[in-house]
Amino acid sequence: MILGWSCEKEALLDISVNSAIENRSIGGVLSGSGETVLGNVLNNPYALDNINQAYQMLRGSAGNLLPTHYYLKWVPQTGEHTEALEAFEEAYGYEFETQPIHFEVVYEGTENYVDPAIGENGFSPEYGAITAAHFNASAMPAVPFELLEVMHIPQYETRLTFTAFVISGNEAYYEATEGLCHPDCPTWPDCLEDSSLTCEVVPGTALGTIALAGSGSAGTIASTAPRANFPNYILDDRMGLYGEHEVINAIIPEPIECPPGCIAKLRLNPSAGPFHLEWYCDCDGDPTEGDDDEEEDPEPPAGQVEQCGCFVYENKKKPGGRIILTDTQTGDEGVRRVKVKTTRHHWGFIWRNTDTDDEGCWKINKAYNVRRMKTKVVFKDRASDRAVIRSFRGARFWNAFLKPVKYTWKLRRNGKNWHALCLRLEDDPEDHSSKQEEAYVAALTNNGMHEYYDDFGIDLPSPGKLRILIHNLDDRLNAAPMFRTIDNEQFGLGDIAGYLLAYQTPFTGLLYTYWELSKPDIFISFGDPDPSDDKRQTVYHEMVHASQYAQVGRDWWIDYVTYIMTRVGSGEPLPYGDGTDPGAGRAELAEGMAESVELYLADLKYGLLHSDGLVNANRYANQAEELEFWLEENNIGFIPEGLFYDLFDENGVNPPIPIAPAAEPMLLGSPNALVDNVSSFTFLDQLSALNPITEDVNGFRTNLWQQSGPQGNTLAGFNQIFQDYGY
Repeated sequence: MILGWSCEKEALLDISVNSAIENRSIGGVLSGSGETVLGNVLNNPYALDNINQAYQMLRGSAGNLLPTHYYLKWVPQTGEHTEALEAFEEAYGYEFETQPIHFEVVYEGTENYVDPAIGENGFSPEYGAITAAHFNASAMPAVPFELLEVMHIPQYETRLTFTAFVISGNEAYYEATEGLCHPDCPTWPDCLEDSSLTCEVVPGTALGTIALAGSGSAGTIASTAPRANFPNYILDDRMGLYGEHEVINAIIPEPIECPPGCIAKLRLNPSAGPFHLEWYCDCDGDPTEGDDDEEEDPEPPAGQVEQCGCFVYENKKKPGGRIILTDTQTGDEGVRRVKVKTTRHHWGFIWRNTDTDDEGCWKINKAYNVRRMKTKVVFKDRASDRAVIRSFRGARFWNAFLKPVKYTWKLRRNGKNWHALCLRLEDDPEDHSSKQEEAYVAALTNNGMHEYYDDFGIDLPSPGKLRILIHNLDDRLNAAPMFRTIDNEQFGLGDIAGYLLAYQTPFTGLLYTYWELSKPDIFISFGDPDPSDDKRQTVYHEMVHASQYAQVGRDWWIDYVTYIMTRVGSGEPLPYGDGTDPGAGRAELAEGMAESVELYLADLKYGLLHSDGLVNANRYANQAEELEFWLEENNIGFIPEGLFYDLFDENGVNPPIPIAPAAEPMLLGSPNALVDNVSSFTFLDQLSALNPITEDVNGFRTNLWQQSGPQGNTLAGFNQIFQDYGY
């Protein structure tokens, strides 16, 4: 069952990207499709003046707290600026957003906030906080910015921060305490589930009051006014929650290294002097290393429970769960090795981050004592460092190409259960160019890439970290030119324009600002209603090209990309031509092999769950037996598809003869059938037969037999299969 944005029960929270309902209220704010709309400017409770005023009101002496963070509005002017911001975020765990933090939200849209002052060719401002140490250090990126606020963000939520929220007029946004249900209540924790069980009616339990003298920015507040969400348990002299210390102007020592499964934390050491901090390793409640024996139902590690099919922290306030991809054919699977980030919904300046595992599981060792939180998935593989996925989506693409695809869930849990977040990415059946669809295709692309390397292949060659661009420019543009991997300077804008035109994709002036830096390695299109298996099949195809590039080298691939470009204006069918010009042999090798392998891998993944139906003849493995690839309807089939599949398939299986519709003559070799007495030349064998001087199928044939034959095959049978394909 798919629940909405708000869930009152302590149950698994299964939230889809399409769970925003038109005109539904989220915490009193309307939500629905379209862009987010902002309202009035809010007074930042963490502003240094507000925190110091709160300190003086509570302690009766002047507050002299030092800045801990600076709230900035970054104003990038170039693509280099945006790339520098992204590198700064990655290096130090920041998260800058195009929506300002210091405005109220009057409408929560499914699309990003759009700054009305920025034109379609401009770069969106980005907002976020950085530490005082970074603000005054050489680590600051060379990007224009405006300083919006000097801040002091206490290490813990305390009566100091609550008082600052009150005097700044943000009391309604304060979520660090349980309100009328807190640990001082005799009914705790039952009052979390039963709203009638509050401390308000319990004799002898007084609500907290703030002795405020004078007026704050929100106006005069009576000193005797009770604060319903300011309970007794944060009235300790140390101004800390659950006994942790709020240390004023203390010097924080360098962190220490802790063993696996432990977290480095700060604590006060009074014996060493006033406000003296020290690091220690907290190993309680964290994962423990298990033995190597596999169990069908393993016990959760100490301090953890199973939620959403994942082991998460037992503490419900520590977020965790699973990022789920819903495949249209096979159902749910985890989104592999992507970054996950969390922060509080209101005034969320500090983000925590982690990565999903191969099952999509994640958890963050930070308790959020709030009712609303933001959780974000970022399509950047930090675990194996294989790829970053960027996106072009529509004319107002803002910082497209230069930052990873991201998707944010804005969640509300009145019970503050954050460790059971089953967050779902699925196809948008109504808008195939929506932000939801973008995230869904990014997840398919991400998982398809990892499947290619981990599930289907053994030691497949890789060119290193790939820059993948998913886009809705044109559904014909699925390609692997390897622009960034080859060289930033090798191909200019004119070359890239020619390449896009070869795929009949318009190259508009809107792109010029971005191409010089972006230069993707791989293009994957979206915006069409194709099911998951068709989309993932395309990913497999382009990943084969990535391995081919790693095998044949830069110069070979430059020649192939140049061949594609020069088809424009030649009068030949685009993008591969008709096979008559020099260089066509590279297309035969690259595209024929990629086509056969993509079908083979798709069959391993989907089998009879193929979207074309359950009839055996429609299986992808059977489609790989077709003789030719590329524009068969125009009788241009010079690229062999079935040849590469016939080299490694099992003879007489799936099916015994090639598939060729009666109305279509087989354009290569015999017009009737071919004799397939060859098998066992694996994909790796075929890749190894490619080298920088292999330019056509005949050269490939010679290399393959010399390097990998005979493998139970005869030379006569080996030559026969090539002859039947016209070589």
